[in-house]
Amino acid sequence: MFITFRLHGSLPVCRVFPPGQLTTGEAFVAMDRLLDSAASGPLYLMRPEIESTVVSALREGEQRFHRYQLHSFVVMPNHVHLLATPHVTSTQWLGPLKGYTGRKCNQIWGLQASPFGKMRAMTIWCEIAPSLNESSGTSSTTQ
Repeated sequence: MFITFRLHGSLPVCRVFPPGQLTTGEAFVAMDRLLDSAASGPLYLMRPEIESTVVSALREGEQRFHRYQLHSFVVMPNHVHLLATPHVTSTQWLGPLKGYTGRKCNQIWGLQASPFGKMRAMTIWCEIAPSLNESSGTSSTTQ
């Protein structure tokens, strides 16, 4: 499963994706390009303490809770891409992952409510190549 988590408010409000003119994949690519080129909006994930919280939570989901096999991920300034093979239903790992990271990041910033509590996930199901099933999770960060 390929998933992109994005911070609330990371896509421009004025974006337009006319219904019926884009496939789901084309809409995903368009949104990803907007996220990658963002020069404003919430860019909290570029902060080392926030990025490390997200990375730790991803690794714990695999190593401590065994909710998925983590193949690869990248933390960008306003979103996270991850490739994983789930061992439980999506609601059993996506919700806890987003909830935990949201609460923890809010604590770091000393906020009651923020974009961290409203992370959105865009999911694309994909077939995992057999060679990926033998790999361990790798990561990279872009700042």
